[in-house]
Amino acid sequence: MSSSFTCHYPYYFSLYSIRSFTDSLSGVLSIFASVAILLIARQIVKQNFEKTPCNHPRTDELMLRCQQLEHQLAVRDSQYEDLQSTTATSHAKYLRLEKHYISNEERYRGQCEELEQRNTLLKSHYEQRRKDFRLLPITLFTERLILANKMWQQKKVTNETQNQLVLREKQVNRNAFEAFGDKLLLSNVIWRQQTELKGLREEVEKLKKGRIRAISSQAKRMVVDTRREGMVGELCKDLTREVEEEKRKVVELQEQHGKEVKSVTAEWETKYRELLREVECLRLGQEARLIEQEISNDMEDRLRSRIKELEGGF
Repeated sequence: MSSSFTCHYPYYFSLYSIRSFTDSLSGVLSIFASVAILLIARQIVKQNFEKTPCNHPRTDELMLRCQQLEHQLAVRDSQYEDLQSTTATSHAKYLRLEKHYISNEERYRGQCEELEQRNTLLKSHYEQRRKDFRLLPITLFTERLILANKMWQQKKVTNETQNQLVLREKQVNRNAFEAFGDKLLLSNVIWRQQTELKGLREEVEKLKKGRIRAISSQAKRMVVDTRREGMVGELCKDLTREVEEEKRKVVELQEQHGKEVKSVTAEWETKYRELLREVECLRLGQEARLIEQEISNDMEDRLRSRIKELEGGF
């Protein structure tokens, strides 16, 4: 039945039904193509939206720069603490040297006072002995010589002590000058470190502000993207709804078309059977006429031969 339908049906249907069916089919295909394009565009926008916050180069550079600056700040703070500890140790060293110098000076001063007291005692003893005893000139000379020797030794010790005091004072002054130079250098280094720390803090603040601006702009972009995605979703929902409605209409048209095709096919089959019957009847009638003609011709031939035989007998 289907083969006979495919062979004979195109010559039977009207052109209007075929053209309407092709138009509806092309409309449905165009709707499917537009929906597929919109879904692909939505997937691309979604992928770009998912990739944007992860691979933002400016934010990553800002974060890396902030980490580097924080590391530099930590290093500078440790260097600043080391310089402060060095300054404290140098100041303590200077105080120890000053205390040592003061203690040595007091000790040397006490020794000088003790020597002076001894000299005064010796002088008083000498005067007392000269007053008490009237010694001989040789004895007096020897005693005076001994006393002069003792005084010279004491003066020598005093001079050595004074020289040591002068040397100590020079050394203390030199140490004080070196400590002052070290303190000045440390203060210069500390000032430089403070200026660098101030610049680094300002740069960190600028980077933080830039990061805040980048985050705010990114948040605005995310809001815009979410709104756009919502609009695309609504559009896709509307298109999906329209496509479902068109599908339903196409299904209804297909059902209606199938019913029409079935009715036309049934009608065509009935007419085709009738035509087959008529053709068979005509063929049988023609065969009957041919048989009758043959029979009549055969009978005529027989009659002619019989007549000829009869004529030949007479």
